[in-house]
Amino acid sequence: MQGVEIESLIGQLVEGQEELLKALGVAKVDERADGSRATGVVRLLTEQTQIDAQVRVSRSEVLILASPGDLRRPLAEEVLRLALNTLARGVPCRVLLHPAACTDGWIGHCAEQMLALGAEVRTIDAVFDPLVLIDRELVLILDESGRDGALQVREPAVVKFLGRFASILWAGSEPVFPPTAADAAPVPAAAAARTVIVSLLADGAPDKIIAKRLGISHRSVQAHVAELRDEFGARSRFQLGYLMGRFGQQIAAVGLEGAEAVSALPVR
Repeated sequence: MQGVEIESLIGQLVEGQEELLKALGVAKVDERADGSRATGVVRLLTEQTQIDAQVRVSRSEVLILASPGDLRRPLAEEVLRLALNTLARGVPCRVLLHPAACTDGWIGHCAEQMLALGAEVRTIDAVFDPLVLIDRELVLILDESGRDGALQVREPAVVKFLGRFASILWAGSEPVFPPTAADAAPVPAAAAARTVIVSLLADGAPDKIIAKRLGISHRSVQAHVAELRDEFGARSRFQLGYLMGRFGQQIAAVGLEGAEAVSALPVR
């Protein structure tokens, strides 16, 4: 399937609207207090908090298309974070990836985490720009680097077009992992978040990095870490990180909790 340049399409729509605004004597660009720039069609979001604020208002569904063939890890992290934020509020989330991206072990792990959260994750062999469709009323077009913000689109005609485009892609996609009869029901979002925290602690990530990855407050991460220290009998955060690094994957695999579970795991 040939790649689709969404920015080019929106650019043409913006130019057409700007000509109309000029004819009506209306300023074409609005400078907002938060530093973003906007027209009636497109608004540039430069901060992660701005993107999060748009996702937090979702009510019915969030659909994330993040399928460039060379999906980068920062973008994969952003997709995982947005999915976590969405599902933690009980809002359904669908994610579409490129099959080649899932051959990367770390990105494949992100896909597993999203499935564990209860997201629908599928793949399609197509190239297009990463975007987030919120309640079919708002579209965020993400920067492929995962670092440089997003374009916010509210124009109904554009959102409707992109929604149809996303539906066509989704209809032609396949499950990221073939379903089996032994598939377990999705774990609660809070439990999945703890699994991500365990993994990041094992990698030695500080609390601030964990908070950023999960899109939660620093204080919330500290509360999770304190609970884990109590459960595993760790006398310090350093010791907790050591325990997570040594046993974290086994704990996630067998679903054990607490200090007794650690002592029950085989030492290698």
